[in-house]
Amino acid sequence: PVAPTEAAIALSILFLAREALVHDSASVAYRYPVVISAIFGLLHGLGFAAALGEVGLPDREIPWALLFFNVGVEAGQLTFILVVATMFALARRILASGRIATWLDLHGRVAAGYLIGIPAAFWLWQRI
Repeated sequence: PVAPTEAAIALSILFLAREALVHDSASVAYRYPVVISAIFGLLHGLGFAAALGEVGLPDREIPWALLFFNVGVEAGQLTFILVVATMFALARRILASGRIATWLDLHGRVAAGYLIGIPAAFWLWQRI
């Protein structure tokens, strides 16, 4: 069913945001990263399968759709990481001598956690 799957996906993103905020070495995600990533992959795969089912894609087209979807996701992730890493490297060089760099080091993880967590919480609330 689509609604519970979408709620579980939102909950998984909210869980990830919490992990970024807390960053505890005793957490489940830190101790069992393979299990957590497998569960997340299954949930997100179910969401994609539900979306394919709603579109009405013919059965013979599903393998190609899955292949190119995965290639697109990986390319998008690599591009995003490259852009963000470049931006952080430039920001560190520009701000290396100031107090702003220290502030970013201390609060960047918190800001990222909230930027991920707030939309995920809203999405979860909508789905519930």
